[in-house]
Amino acid sequence: MPNHRPGTRRRALCPARYPHAALRLLALGLLLLSSGLAAELIFGANVGSPAQPDFRVFRASGGNVTQMPLNLNQPVFPSLSPDGNLLVVSSPDPAQPFEASQDLFAFDLRNGQRRKLWNNVTQTLPDGGNLFATPMWSATSSNGQRVAFVNQTSGTSGGNDPVSGGVRQLRVIRASDGFEIGLAEIGNGSLLDLFQSEFVGISWQPGTDFFATPAYLDITNNLDQPLAAAGIVLYGPVGPPGQPYVRAQILTLPSAVVDPNSGVNVISNHAYPAFSPNGQQLAFFRITFPLANLAAPAQADLIVISTATGNGQVIASFAPGIFPAGVSWRNNASLVFSLGTQAQAGGIFAPFADPSSAQVFTIPATGGTLGQIAGVGHGLFPNATPPSEVIFRSRFQ
Repeated sequence: MPNHRPGTRRRALCPARYPHAALRLLALGLLLLSSGLAAELIFGANVGSPAQPDFRVFRASGGNVTQMPLNLNQPVFPSLSPDGNLLVVSSPDPAQPFEASQDLFAFDLRNGQRRKLWNNVTQTLPDGGNLFATPMWSATSSNGQRVAFVNQTSGTSGGNDPVSGGVRQLRVIRASDGFEIGLAEIGNGSLLDLFQSEFVGISWQPGTDFFATPAYLDITNNLDQPLAAAGIVLYGPVGPPGQPYVRAQILTLPSAVVDPNSGVNVISNHAYPAFSPNGQQLAFFRITFPLANLAAPAQADLIVISTATGNGQVIASFAPGIFPAGVSWRNNASLVFSLGTQAQAGGIFAPFADPSSAQVFTIPATGGTLGQIAGVGHGLFPNATPPSEVIFRSRFQ
């Protein structure tokens, strides 16, 4: 594999216009920077081929990478609790291997015990088709008591043709047993969510019962024309009984600019929010779509802002066709994230990264040179593990 990495540049945070012509897809490569530190990471990876993916979850420690013994088939969307004790993944139920729907599982990494948090049941539709669901992004609160997750529903008709209009459901459940605390929001569905930007990534605000995720907001473009785009929204338990989790605050406002040549809106959505461990910073990706019909590749920027002021900067920008696949904080000064080539077929650039191309990188929270964690190359949805507790002992003890 060629030894290249995505080109990056640092600049002040401001709306930008991106041309939609002559965009090209760039291949990713590896850049290994040895820090001498035994950094730890839990991440997912495709160990199969693009045509026949085979997903597994791995742990990296001190340059050694080992597969985690989850005893699940195709575990995806791994997320680690802030204390490093609970790992949540989406996977088909081993007890029902032929069911189309997948379920949400939690692993207590202290004792290896597994429990099912959410059970999706495939339903038969009146026309003979099926309605099924798959858990996607999830996150555990800092006190370990609650899990917020995204449930993607979709279906097929009686002729086994895909049915448009599948929606995402944003839910909060109890981490101990999966008891539903509340349905926070039902998304717009694929008919309106053209860029599939709703609820892409979840992060709990440290020390609180609030979490952040992208949701559609009403905005205006540079010509004061109204439209909707996905910004980072804070959800909290301030709603009525039965639906306690509702929108509480808008953290980031997306933008749209009319391209002067084509007259179409160039929309910049926000995705993958991640609070720093001390809660003072928020990282996220800004993903700019130059064409609503997805006929051109998107362009991504990694941004870090202050949660107190909302001010921040772009710490890295990537070439069109390089798409994000998760971000996490290694500590309050460093990030780990995943990038891959944007999936495409038939001239359409899908709004997600090809899992087979996704690779893991590190970067200081203020910007700078990209690096990698020792032993980690390909991977997506990286979760930095908290440092081990250090106990000091003297000769007088």
